[in-house]
Amino acid sequence: MNGEQYRVDIGGDATAPIVAGHNNVVISATGSSVNVLMPKEEPAPVRLERIELLPAQQPEPLGRASELATLSAALRNGGAVQLCGPFGVGKSTLLRYAARTFAGGPDGTIFVSAAGGEVSDVAQQIFEACYKPMGRPYLPLPTELRRLMTGVRVTVYVDDADLTLQQMRDLTDAVPDGTVVFAAAERSPLEGVTVLELAGLDRDSSLKLLRTSMNRSLSESETAAAEELWRAADGRPLLLKRAAGIAGEQPGALPKPGQIAEFVPMLRNHLDDTSKQILNLLATLEGAELSVAHIEGLCDGSGAARLCDRMVALGLLARTETGYCCALDIVTVLDDSDRYPIAGLCVYFTRWARRAGVERAEVAAAGPALEKVLELAQRAGQPKLAVALARATSPAMARALRFGMWGRLLGWGWLAAEESGDRAAAAYFMHEEGIRSMFTGRRVLAVALLAEAAVRWLELGNQHAATTAANAQQYLLPHDPTAISLGANGIGASPGSTTPVHAAASGHTAATHMTGLVVPPSGPHTVSLQLPHYAGSALTSAAGHGSSVGAAHTVAAKSVAASAGTNVVSGAAGVGGASAAAGSAVLAKAIAGVIAAVVFFVAGPRIIAEVRQAIESATEHGIVGTWNGPTGTFRITTSGSGRYTVPMKSEIGCSNREDVTLTGNDQSASGTAPIFDTSTCAIDGYGTITLSVSSDGNTLTETMSAPSSSNCENCDSRTYTRKH
Repeated sequence: MNGEQYRVDIGGDATAPIVAGHNNVVISATGSSVNVLMPKEEPAPVRLERIELLPAQQPEPLGRASELATLSAALRNGGAVQLCGPFGVGKSTLLRYAARTFAGGPDGTIFVSAAGGEVSDVAQQIFEACYKPMGRPYLPLPTELRRLMTGVRVTVYVDDADLTLQQMRDLTDAVPDGTVVFAAAERSPLEGVTVLELAGLDRDSSLKLLRTSMNRSLSESETAAAEELWRAADGRPLLLKRAAGIAGEQPGALPKPGQIAEFVPMLRNHLDDTSKQILNLLATLEGAELSVAHIEGLCDGSGAARLCDRMVALGLLARTETGYCCALDIVTVLDDSDRYPIAGLCVYFTRWARRAGVERAEVAAAGPALEKVLELAQRAGQPKLAVALARATSPAMARALRFGMWGRLLGWGWLAAEESGDRAAAAYFMHEEGIRSMFTGRRVLAVALLAEAAVRWLELGNQHAATTAANAQQYLLPHDPTAISLGANGIGASPGSTTPVHAAASGHTAATHMTGLVVPPSGPHTVSLQLPHYAGSALTSAAGHGSSVGAAHTVAAKSVAASAGTNVVSGAAGVGGASAAAGSAVLAKAIAGVIAAVVFFVAGPRIIAEVRQAIESATEHGIVGTWNGPTGTFRITTSGSGRYTVPMKSEIGCSNREDVTLTGNDQSASGTAPIFDTSTCAIDGYGTITLSVSSDGNTLTETMSAPSSSNCENCDSRTYTRKH
């Protein structure tokens, strides 16, 4: 490579490549490959003159004039700002209104959601909002992203920003000259952030919200009841909207404060069957949003938007930029019998992802829902369905440039493949994670993942895939130590850091990394009403991972890691037989060297060379390998199933070359090969070629025969020696 600059083209087909970094990669549902293309020109993104990615328009939130003024003043003072407050207090409503109505930065305003928790994907979405679409979708690598975003003076509003401290730092670093406004439940310890704690509405605003939602005035007796509700609900708009919805269904009767815990079941009982089906669907997905098209596709009907809007008004659903999601506390009141069938979700999204014409934006928006369905399938004991779904959706997510979510889909797919015993799928997911790690600053990890994937491919007898994994490693050059790692756990090291972006710890296997892609490190994430004036209303529900789900994750992670982690050094003989087992042992030794490496910047090129050599040695047995002889040096490869590819060329200096496919086994294979005219370099006919290898595996004998009508000058027997 010699320090030359290259380009990454990632695409499912020749008509839809994407650019990401400096290597040419083709994402495939059967296994991604890496190639190098000398570019005619490097990507040159053009920044938009005016940047606007705004939420949907909405009326001014009731009773929030003071809070809006405080937020506006904080933005004028500069620096990051955070809106925090309990569930249902109206953080998202206030944030959306501010994003839509406040003057943005000198270059514009961006509104995004961090639901799903992948900071790298949020950073990519911000980048895409700032630059014009190019001929090919472009994912800049970390240092290039920093360069492109420097000088972009935008105000970025980030909803659902329940992030770690490091993730919040990473996100502000992704917009170095912009202002970021977060909305999250908990107060952040981020340095220099201005925190605005949002409390419930005051009495007058709460009563006005009730009157507006019911579209009528309150009688004197109702006013007293409304005041009690206001105090019990702590002034939270979501609960007041639900109370108004119940009163609308039961005219003349505001619910009692002691019924707050029953608001959701009471409202649900008044829904029509289709609305119940929609609510059950979205509650099954535990807060993940779905587009109207998906809702209608899964609920067998049209008019979903109208029904969803009614449930938004009742406080059961929330409207997002691409569809709808359920309020997070609804999950706990959903009976198992009401849950949407997991098999139906898996089949629907698998077919959808495989359909031609699905847009990148559709795939990106569906990311959290796809991950949730994979999790639910795993929890329900249906790993085969999860494998099929992950195989269908993970390539699409890569093409959508959401590399963070791509990793999570790969992780769930790998867990399901291990549980179901689908060894080919497990090798595929590990291979893909190796490719992904090349672009997330985890070079040592990429070597380890690709090496173990090669071992698994060899055990299955798929030497073509093993060679693909080996070929990918040659592009793992030493990287810039100041690069930011846009990975599954955040952006990573800061500029100027002397700490390697990823230094694989001893004992950290490729299998444990795959497990860690999806197992939440800090347990389940919950949301609680925690109403100070009504102790009986303390409801807790899952927000992405319920308590039972978290426990299931932990158990699955331990069992899979225990079994899969041993594969690194197993050397087990699979379909490939004893030769593959010997190759696996060589690979295991090389991988151990990779895992033990602490500093990659110095040792990296040597380690990669050793691992690549080990993989090539492991894949060369029988007739497969590199051979020297009368016609020069050539390499025989295999795609498995007894099929072998041999490059054939003229021996008389002509440039003619034609790849020939032979069939047989690793000791002997035959096929049809071209016969070249020695005077014209043209193909004069076709003969039969047979290749066989000696018992020690070091000598290859070629026998060529042809029809009598052909002038075959090389129809004889010749020998070649293996190149080690």
